[in-house]
Amino acid sequence: MFAAFECDSITVPSCTKHNNEKSARDRAIISVLVKSLSRAIEGGLIASSLPQNVIKAIELLKPNFAQANREITNRSWLADPELDFAIPSINVSVYDWMRQLSAALVWSVTGEFDSSIEWKEAYVWNSLYLQPSSPLSVYDAGLQVLMNQGSVAHIESFDWKPGWSSSPRAYPSEIYDLRVCFSPPFEQNKGREVAFRHQFYSRLNWYVWFTPSVKTREALRQAVYNPA
Repeated sequence: MFAAFECDSITVPSCTKHNNEKSARDRAIISVLVKSLSRAIEGGLIASSLPQNVIKAIELLKPNFAQANREITNRSWLADPELDFAIPSINVSVYDWMRQLSAALVWSVTGEFDSSIEWKEAYVWNSLYLQPSSPLSVYDAGLQVLMNQGSVAHIESFDWKPGWSSSPRAYPSEIYDLRVCFSPPFEQNKGREVAFRHQFYSRLNWYVWFTPSVKTREALRQAVYNPA
């Protein structure tokens, strides 16, 4: 994702086997993200409305699309064959990947594992990741899109604060940007829940809600409100 840019990286302890598996997942996830933007441009999105770094990233990653085909397939979205179009479907869990990214960012602040966070239960959502179990009718698809748009408007009204990045050379914010919300209105554990907004390529927002320990929550607050 950041190969073309001068920045440092956030790393967490991991075994060799996990790193090898993660590399394949990373390639697949990033390919899906970039493919979706590339298709949006081809479908009429004005390229000039995207930051130059994003356009650069898309062009540089296009040759790698074929390498990720083992993890990516196209599937029908609409039941009507005359109106249907293919959407990219990934053979690994995007939700788990977002949870692991969130866990890594938490670890980068605390430097330790918080056993109270149930990452498997963390809620992950994106308005454009449409993966129905079977093709939808035009009505149902339209309804889902409208409902998702309403949800995005509500979530974006939360009190999002700028998060942290790699150091000393930060990730280019047009490629990846972290926002953090403490005690979001969507919370289930009053006063303890935290939400991350992962924004990729200035357009694709993924939200993750989780409940850390009081100690971890305070460490995250310090990282946001009193950065080093």
